[in-house]
Amino acid sequence: MQKLIDFLKKGTCAATVVKTIAEELDQAGFEELALSENWQLERGHSYYVKIRDTSCVAFRVAQEEGNPYFRIVSGHTDQPCYKLKPQPELKDGASNKLNVSVYGGPIHNTWLDRPLSLAGRVVLKGENPFDTKACVVDLKKPLLVIPNLAIHMNREVNKGKELNPQVDLQPLAGLNMDGAFITKALSQELNVAEDAILDYELYTYNADEPTVVGFNGELLSAPRLDDLVMVGAAVEAMIENMPKTGITVLAALDNEEIGSRTAQGGGSAMVSLLLEKIAACFGKDRSEYIDALTGSFMLSADVAHAVHPNHGEVHDKVNRPVMGGGPVIKLDAGQRYMTNAADYTVYRQICEAEGVPVQTFISRADMVSGSTLGPVMCGFLPCRIVDIGTPMLSMHSAREMMACIDYEYTKRSFAGIYKL
Repeated sequence: MQKLIDFLKKGTCAATVVKTIAEELDQAGFEELALSENWQLERGHSYYVKIRDTSCVAFRVAQEEGNPYFRIVSGHTDQPCYKLKPQPELKDGASNKLNVSVYGGPIHNTWLDRPLSLAGRVVLKGENPFDTKACVVDLKKPLLVIPNLAIHMNREVNKGKELNPQVDLQPLAGLNMDGAFITKALSQELNVAEDAILDYELYTYNADEPTVVGFNGELLSAPRLDDLVMVGAAVEAMIENMPKTGITVLAALDNEEIGSRTAQGGGSAMVSLLLEKIAACFGKDRSEYIDALTGSFMLSADVAHAVHPNHGEVHDKVNRPVMGGGPVIKLDAGQRYMTNAADYTVYRQICEAEGVPVQTFISRADMVSGSTLGPVMCGFLPCRIVDIGTPMLSMHSAREMMACIDYEYTKRSFAGIYKL
């Protein structure tokens, strides 16, 4: 559990998540590859490649040739939050504020009155326009707060209030500062001149730390559980398990919270192209790659909804996953999740072999389910896909909650996939 807590602390945006993953893989002896270079892969070795700093694909190749199939766990590196707009500094009297856009679907009121910080990427000048350098940055300390309006001026607030992102969600950054204080802070953090900074992509994050709660310490309350609990479990499981046959893959991908349809997201052909490149390194032509792909298996791993203790009525009457009950197989008649019986029984059997309990989730018939990577990635990866997730509460809140034991259950289920 401490590894997950450390991962949550370091993984403050998609770029810092990938940086943390890369550091863990480096320590475990994985070799980093460049997207645009020829690869010389060897059996029995482990590799990873970063995509635009915010996505990462890692893989391990079995020592023996065996079957040619891929066994994939995919998760996402991004989280709902607020992204800085260009030239974000605003001044209102003595107050310095930041102009932000909504990224994904955060529960707005949970972000109010919390210490926030900034993380992302900074682009630095190079020798020519095509030679810029992107640096991952995390300012780490609490810098911002989005203040609530006092109840004396908003008497109906406890009856519910809609928050206007352009009005109510601009973070307060300080008092009586002049100029581009964001650029100044970045130059100090990176130890570069201010005029060396061409631009930046910065995201707010909740600076509160993860906390174990409950009378028996059985719950974890933390920012960014969606989806770092899945990514963290997959990274640990991959490092600890070398496959006996085939190739095991971790695809930690950006931009799921805004639909995945970016060059580094699950809606890109990038993962499929990387898998084809791996197959080519072992002498497989395109026809053989397609054969291998159609026989492969992927877990689309994103968190799942546990039954809410105060609102059980919003859940299905029968399929009611609970925290502490193990990973959840997610189903939807409209295929907003990719799961079907022929495929999810594979995952059930693996969990049974690992001593992991399994649950199922399906929405009420009068409610529309969410969706995730599986339905997006199937367009480029026509393999068997099962959508699963760790059960949790408060999804998309600034702080979310899960049972500590479910992290261990999830990790063990991934190990069962990776060690076959």
